[in-house]
Amino acid sequence: MQRNLVLFIAVLAAIVVGCRDNPVTPPGQLGDELITNGAFTTTLSQGGNIVTGNEAAPWKAAYGSPQIGAGAGCDGRLGYLQMWGNYDLGECAYQTLATPIRKGHRYVLTAQARFMDDNPANYTRQARVRFVAYNTAPATENLHWHPSPGNVAVIGTLTTGETAWKQFNVGEWTADADYAAFAVNAENDTRDNDTPNTVSWVNVDNVSLREKK
Repeated sequence: MQRNLVLFIAVLAAIVVGCRDNPVTPPGQLGDELITNGAFTTTLSQGGNIVTGNEAAPWKAAYGSPQIGAGAGCDGRLGYLQMWGNYDLGECAYQTLATPIRKGHRYVLTAQARFMDDNPANYTRQARVRFVAYNTAPATENLHWHPSPGNVAVIGTLTTGETAWKQFNVGEWTADADYAAFAVNAENDTRDNDTPNTVSWVNVDNVSLREKK
């Protein structure tokens, strides 16, 4: 009986840890949070596309039509980011950073995500979320941005096939240049063939980027 109680408490703790703000604390001292509203908190009564930039400010649409979900996110608060993507194209949200990323500084990135398994015919049974630092957005229409030294850099990625929220310590990254903005896009490893079955949907919540001192 006591053993079962201990196991129950351990499972309950794991569930709580999986859905609180950035529960993974990487080693070393971390600086202030660079991401504003990484929880995608919203006052919307219904979910919808990011159109005006007020849906979960300061997040805006970089390309495609990323959405803000109005239901409870991983932390129980209203709001999370919802996107689809495949290897070639998809949706992306961005924000201009109040404190820019500085060249040579090290940063720690964490986030929470869950796969939206809503299409049994999907060629890819998982989704990848890519986090990007940039200065000037490339002139592409719904196509994912390619890295470009000094302008577009991939901070890191996470991949999930789980439909329950999961915490990810995306990792540490050393900036190769100064960057003024931050973007998040959805993708997978399936090339586009003009059918819905090539894309994966994913929800993202509690994105955090902090400098490692």
